[in-house]
Amino acid sequence: MTLAAFLPRRFTRGNCMDACLGTVLVNAGAPEPGDWLFAPIDFAWDRKAPIERAVRFAVPDHHAQVARRLGFEIRGLRGGDFARLLDEVLVLLDAGQLVAVAVDHFAYPASAWFQRVHRSHTILLIDRQRGDNFAFVDPFARYDRHGIVDRTTLAAWCDVPALGPEHLTGWWVDGECAVGNADEALASSWNAAVAGNVSRLLLPQAEPDVVTGLAGIVALADSLRGAGTAAMPPVEGIANVGLSRSEHGRWLRRAAVVSGRETLAVAGERFDRIGRQWDMVAAVAQRARDATGRAADFARRKATELPSVLESLASAEARTLHQIGEID
Repeated sequence: MTLAAFLPRRFTRGNCMDACLGTVLVNAGAPEPGDWLFAPIDFAWDRKAPIERAVRFAVPDHHAQVARRLGFEIRGLRGGDFARLLDEVLVLLDAGQLVAVAVDHFAYPASAWFQRVHRSHTILLIDRQRGDNFAFVDPFARYDRHGIVDRTTLAAWCDVPALGPEHLTGWWVDGECAVGNADEALASSWNAAVAGNVSRLLLPQAEPDVVTGLAGIVALADSLRGAGTAAMPPVEGIANVGLSRSEHGRWLRRAAVVSGRETLAVAGERFDRIGRQWDMVAAVAQRARDATGRAADFARRKATELPSVLESLASAEARTLHQIGEID
């Protein structure tokens, strides 16, 4: 498939993994992947993890669960070296599969964190071109890139040992869609999804060194408050929380349509606002981390206000979840 023909078939919502999996599922015939991708929300603060991985914003194994519910399996790729990974990719592309690969934000020029942070980002390879060239799509809305990438450049994006366990990895999706009517599927599943969110966020589970649910947001606030102007907020994790809350607000409004529960629409609007506030927190945190000189001093003082903002966000989410939890 040519890039021009493929571009209208992108799914551009959520974070990079949401967008890539959604795009793959749309092209495999799945209706409304957002109904499944954005139903659950989560939060956890890992006191012992490296700062860039300390925030958990999605349910563990969430994307694999979404694929299974729709009749698919995510098949992982791992190469001992780039040439071996590429050999596997070529076999799949020649068979007509879309293949996701992990690239490093630090090496990927489209990234907002280019040459700043070593962290995995997902893009899709959609076709092999002449020579050692590949058609690629990055459906993540904040980047929204596509084009032709040569083997050498792709290696520079992917073959970065600092990615750790995500170094030289990828995935593809196998199976056939098992869901027909999206509205019927959502009408029969929204209540269980809401109940899961209420339980997960309001009744946190005990995990060693990890504070889960909304208590985790408060624990993050306490950690930042204790560090004062030396605090280094987990920028990328916070940004993903904002995306997840905004998309969940959209999911709630769609659930309101298929269920006839107006309270869900009201809750969706509240999660929209909560998502925008998380985005503001991420912007302040990023300025505090990246600013230099006098601007850095101001940005770090401004960041000392974040603990109070985070606590207010935890309270706002709790109020909204209590409201949703009262729906029959």
